Amino acid sequence: MLRTLYSRLAAVLLGLFALVGVTSIVGTLHFFQLYSEESNQRLNQPLARHLADQNQLSSMTDANPARLRTMFDMQMIINPSIQIYLLDSSGRIQAYSAASGAVNGERVALEPVKAFLEHTGAKDLGATSPDDRWTVIEVECLGACGFATPVLINDDFIENVTPEKVPGILERYR
Repeated sequence: MLRTLYSRLAAVLLGLFALVGVTSIVGTLHFFQLYSEESNQRLNQPLARHLADQNQLSSMTDANPARLRTMFDMQMIINPSIQIYLLDSSGRIQAYSAASGAVNGERVALEPVKAFLEHTGAKDLGATSPDDRWTVIEVECLGACGFATPVLINDDFIENVTPEKVPGILERYR
């Protein structure tokens, strides 16, 4: 079947076309997913600002499930695709707005938040750094509740923040 030079070249060309096609499809799907996430985050930024301005959850001293469900339902009227979580100081999920079984895990990693506190010099959430440049506060989700540790600095939204990325992120804003 591949005895002639022509048939070998045709097979190689066909293989190259297939490889380019598969690479194009995989790349398109990957970048579409990134675009979709970015669009969703940008659309939800006003809601995140609304949640942060209301700041109802951080003033609560008890986790009354009925009260939380009512509050979560009111917020989800604005955007039913969001998920809201109430965490304790160790990151354990106390209450959430997601459907039963939709939450993977029992806690949220607070290490990136602790890294921001350490690297900015702010000692606690809500405290301002000694140089008056940083105030680290908690907000409910920044419109990206399904993503790992999103951060909002001025109007820049940064997702998937890890403790290792914090120094580099802060350096960009100094």
